[in-house]
Amino acid sequence: MSHEPQLLDLILLSARIRNARKDANLSQIELANLVGISDKAISSYEVSRATPPLDVLKKIAAVTGKQMSFFFDQDADSVVLLEKVDKMILELQDIKKIFG
Repeated sequence: MSHEPQLLDLILLSARIRNARKDANLSQIELANLVGISDKAISSYEVSRATPPLDVLKKIAAVTGKQMSFFFDQDADSVVLLEKVDKMILELQDIKKIFG
């Protein structure tokens, strides 16, 4: 399926945004205020519902003290994350079967 790599990239980016925020000990509301966007936008980025524009991602990086490469580099943590993503996908498929 051609959408799978894009979805995977979005899921990885979402997890990294969430990890950057947590590493900086910020709530979604605090990060949103510092970046100048809504907390709903931060939430959407963290749950893979939306992709932040590049200028917003740069602000998130600056506020959380991360390099932009943090959000895109593939590393050993990605393997662990991919395993979690696979498990989540299976769980979501089960939920979809139940609730249709």
